[in-house]
Amino acid sequence: GTDNVEVSVGIFKARIASLSKTPSVRSKMRESMEPLCSVLLTEVNLFFEDVRKTLTNLGTEEKYTDFVLLFDNLEKIERFGGQEEGETSHRFFYITNANTLRSLQAHIIYTVPLQHLRANLGELNGLYGATSFVLPMVKVRERANLDNLYEPGIECMKGLLRQRLPKTPKVTLEEFFTNEGLNVLIKYSGGDVRDFMVYVRDAISMTDSLPISEATCYQALRGSISNIAPAVSFIPGSWEALARLDVDSQQSVDVFDQTYSELLRQRYLMEYINGGEGGGWFSDPTPWYAVHPIIRELPQFKRKRDSIRQTM
Repeated sequence: GTDNVEVSVGIFKARIASLSKTPSVRSKMRESMEPLCSVLLTEVNLFFEDVRKTLTNLGTEEKYTDFVLLFDNLEKIERFGGQEEGETSHRFFYITNANTLRSLQAHIIYTVPLQHLRANLGELNGLYGATSFVLPMVKVRERANLDNLYEPGIECMKGLLRQRLPKTPKVTLEEFFTNEGLNVLIKYSGGDVRDFMVYVRDAISMTDSLPISEATCYQALRGSISNIAPAVSFIPGSWEALARLDVDSQQSVDVFDQTYSELLRQRYLMEYINGGEGGGWFSDPTPWYAVHPIIRELPQFKRKRDSIRQTM
């Protein structure tokens, strides 16, 4: 038989079949819930008002009057509402349903697949009444020489980590990491904050004493180093595409190219927008791209890059 679960939404209760096993039931559920959509939105917005009142009356030292709601990882969902996977589903969710998504009365951030955003930027900005923002990596390497660290970006990443240190007892970043060790984690994160925090966590789990040494920080990278080459090889044409970018003085890619698009999605190719060379308002925010710093150290990559340089 089919497993049943009871779902409560406000004053509504429904006994439904296990949705993960029966696509036909999922479709029927969507159809039956659609008439309730406006009622549910009203209930959610009333709940948001209650949250604001609670925040205002918290009585804490820091005063709050509102909140921001982040719908993260939506860009990783390939199918919405029974639509075909990919762009068809993304268009259905972000564009066809824009009025519904905008009906939530709160400051909301929706994450969007990069390729869908680039292909529909004008339409999305018009529908949502806001300028879409592509979250770049923090610039931790010099654009003109990727082997050199960019100190303002390094300090920015250290500042993010300082915010996560315990307030009581008060400890300093220098008590946790040697400067050389922390720079290793920052450099090989490429400015990706999530990867950086994973490396920090791994380094902490591998040490028995403080401050954490440079050797321990390299040890924390071993999992990424061993896994990244097979993962890159899984993407057709990836090694050559990455090597060609590395020797490209313009550091630009066609983001609609299937190989580069997948490399961006997997974060083997890193996008920056804070690397202008003083060209002014219109050139400074132009995106530029760089190969993930761990990949640049791999023998497979270096061989491919050397081969391309010999033909130039």
